[in-house]
Amino acid sequence: MAANASVKTLSTQGAVTVVKTIVPVTPSGVVAGASFTFTGALNNYSAIPTLVYTVSGASAAALGGVTLSGWSTTITIAASGNYTITVSDGTVTGVTTSFTVQAAQNTQITAPAQAAAVGYTTLLFNSDFTSANEVAPNGSATSGYNWYWQPARRPATSLSARGLPRRR
Repeated sequence: MAANASVKTLSTQGAVTVVKTIVPVTPSGVVAGASFTFTGALNNYSAIPTLVYTVSGASAAALGGVTLSGWSTTITIAASGNYTITVSDGTVTGVTTSFTVQAAQNTQITAPAQAAAVGYTTLLFNSDFTSANEVAPNGSATSGYNWYWQPARRPATSLSARGLPRRR
């Protein structure tokens, strides 16, 4: 095959500058005291870098879960409020990202006054019947459900003089 005369080979005299970037994803839905997944992207890295992150100017901490194209790691922030997070490789620093940490919701159920008055303060069982998966599918299931089948009681066949069923 003959070479195409219209194609020319070009050479460059200067070095090509490759710009490395660190792009954190803004955390959302963060709750105080609960871990959340912090992710981001890396561009134009030829080797996996060692990254650190800082939360609102605190001491830098090593960022885990780093790959050539980004990172994914879990972080926990104890108190609610507005925060910033910055990621750096020591030379390149990513965009500072602002996010909000919501206060943790109290999941403790307060005992009704009548129950608390007689010493019942701990809820041992609760079901909102939100799923059929809470109910055993048949009478032979023995574990893994909130509700189980129970044999029906035999109905009374006669009433006593007071109108209460008599036991057989």
